[in-house]
Amino acid sequence: GSSGGLIPLRFHLSLLVIGVLLPIVVFSVVIVQQLASSQRVESERRLIQSAHDLASAVDRETTSSVRALRALSESAHLENGDLNNFYLEAQRVLPTQPSWSTITLCTPDGKGLVNTNYPLGQKVPDVTERESLAKIVVTCEPVVGTVRKDPRSGVYTLPIRVPILQNNELKYVLTAMLETPAFSGIVSGGSTAGEWTRSIIDADDVVVARTREPERFVGKRA
Repeated sequence: GSSGGLIPLRFHLSLLVIGVLLPIVVFSVVIVQQLASSQRVESERRLIQSAHDLASAVDRETTSSVRALRALSESAHLENGDLNNFYLEAQRVLPTQPSWSTITLCTPDGKGLVNTNYPLGQKVPDVTERESLAKIVVTCEPVVGTVRKDPRSGVYTLPIRVPILQNNELKYVLTAMLETPAFSGIVSGGSTAGEWTRSIIDADDVVVARTREPERFVGKRA
């Protein structure tokens, strides 16, 4: 009798509550999804802009080195084939470029001619990072090489190479070895909200600089 009538009443009350709450819940879910989507898009926009800014900073660093190398490549000593005096000139230029560890000069086939890490007159090593050398021989344009560990200092370096033409032929390749710590300030500056790790990777997918644990990852494949 009376207890049996409570079930339909509770049922109808439940339907009434659901009917009132369901639109609110659906509306809330839609709003939350739209807000999450909007935040994701904004986060992606910020990260893309941050990556663009980082790439521009790296480009400025390498372009600055290319300009300095081009200026050095116009040395009259090279024009005259006077490698001894060119060595002395390179030694004077090196301290003016804090990110450079070494200046080298080689032939297009990689034979070492000048290396500021070696005393004048001492035999210098040939080029070991051949990929960028092969590229500059083909293009006769400046090129950024790949990360290698300097066997003398143990520091990871990145070669920046420029061609030296004489009579429209590639005569020499002039190289500045940039120490990868020079990129640490670039990679750590200007981070935005939502970033976890920043890295600079070379053409061989090797880590040049990294904001987290660089001592563990620099010089290793990404």
